[in-house]
Amino acid sequence: MKAKWLLLIIICLMTVGCGSEKTTIMEYYYSQLDNIRETKYSELTSYLDNVRSNAKAVENDESMKTYFTDKYALYAEHKKTGYEEEDYEKLFSLRNSIENRYIEKYLIFHDVLFIHSEGDIFYTVKRDDDYHKNIFEGELANTRLSEVLKGEKPEAFVDYDYYFVNGDVFAFFVEPVIINGKQAGWFVFQFGINKINSIFSKDDVLGKTGEVFLVNKDAVMLTDSKFVANSTILNKHLSQENISQKFEEVQGHKVVIDYRGREAVTSFKVVTVMGNDWLLIAKIDRDEILTEDYRKQEKNIWKDFLMQVEKTKMEYPSEEYDFAQNISVDIDEFKRASDGEILYTHGVSYCTVVIISLKGEFAYMGHISAYDKMYGGIQTDILTRVLDRIDNFDLLDYKKRDVEVRVVSPRIMFSENVVNTLLDWGVLLPQIKIATNEDARYVSLYHDYENGKTFTEWHYNSRVNNLRTNLTKVENLLEIYEQHYSRM
Repeated sequence: MKAKWLLLIIICLMTVGCGSEKTTIMEYYYSQLDNIRETKYSELTSYLDNVRSNAKAVENDESMKTYFTDKYALYAEHKKTGYEEEDYEKLFSLRNSIENRYIEKYLIFHDVLFIHSEGDIFYTVKRDDDYHKNIFEGELANTRLSEVLKGEKPEAFVDYDYYFVNGDVFAFFVEPVIINGKQAGWFVFQFGINKINSIFSKDDVLGKTGEVFLVNKDAVMLTDSKFVANSTILNKHLSQENISQKFEEVQGHKVVIDYRGREAVTSFKVVTVMGNDWLLIAKIDRDEILTEDYRKQEKNIWKDFLMQVEKTKMEYPSEEYDFAQNISVDIDEFKRASDGEILYTHGVSYCTVVIISLKGEFAYMGHISAYDKMYGGIQTDILTRVLDRIDNFDLLDYKKRDVEVRVVSPRIMFSENVVNTLLDWGVLLPQIKIATNEDARYVSLYHDYENGKTFTEWHYNSRVNNLRTNLTKVENLLEIYEQHYSRM
């Protein structure tokens, strides 16, 4: 009886262990994302609290209040009668004093606007196109700043928006000017987004595909993407449904299709910054999580994993194709196509072909023999040479996520180092396809990088049985891994 109870306990413990292992992977990454999210939140709030304190300090800055009064008096006189000769000396001296004060205490801001209660912008440090205009008139009347100043709040934070005057994105800290108990107007501190953007662009986030960014309620990014060359600040619109749902839930975790069309694991939190709600999102591609899971198991599963790859060999769809060969690749060499050419190689038997391609831009094809490092040889190291050339001449790091890799050989005789080398370089499992067919005598390959298609012709002992296939439809390594080994 005791033996039966002991066996039952062991079975239960094993079951719990397996179940917890499945959840541990996601829990681990959610924990990491949460930590990164909270770190960025802390950095953001600490910095903005400091900026706000800097703006609020003007409340007790008697020098600035005096400059406000004196400068408006000169401005009002100029509107009536124009400047007298002696006024220019006063104006020049006053400008110097204001600019010195700005440099001394308020240089964190892009500009400081002196705005009268009736709307006249009678002074700005930078003297941009809003200088000597009225905030309540013309095109300026349509700005968020104008809308806030028309309201009843004497002190406010105007959220980031495109400010046409400077042709850039700015927020504004509005501080009332109180003189003799009455509001004479406002000091408006114009604040850029560059420092906030730099907080979120620090490359200290999780993995190759991890990033943290801010989004406003209009589902528009407030910071730059790590994966887009041009600025995404107020330019990148995300899924309104996805973002609205996150604002409603306030805080949590979700697996979503992100703005790049990738399945992403996200940790999110609504943060209130001076009366404005922003959404702070930390995320990483699900593909990268699964790839890292594979790497932890790789030594234990490699041989069986290749067996699963080999099982798909006869499931390749047959397809007719017809195009001329443009660039022929011989054994122990690689070549590049980028001007519309087709890459071709013939007679792959105990060798391996590796194709690395960025659709529409370029491709490399290497025909690798048993004397290569891939097989444990020392005469050549074609894969490393190709990857180095791509790094040096073809590709920025963030574009590696778009590369496709094909590894083709009738017989898999290379080691797991091939896959590991590719993963170390920066691609993930779903970007790699391995095609094999031990029944074939040899294989010939064509690759058209413009449409991303690889065509193979498997040659058998009988000519009539040659099989033409399009590798585009072959399962990638992540699909095979998920079917048999994934712990998620």
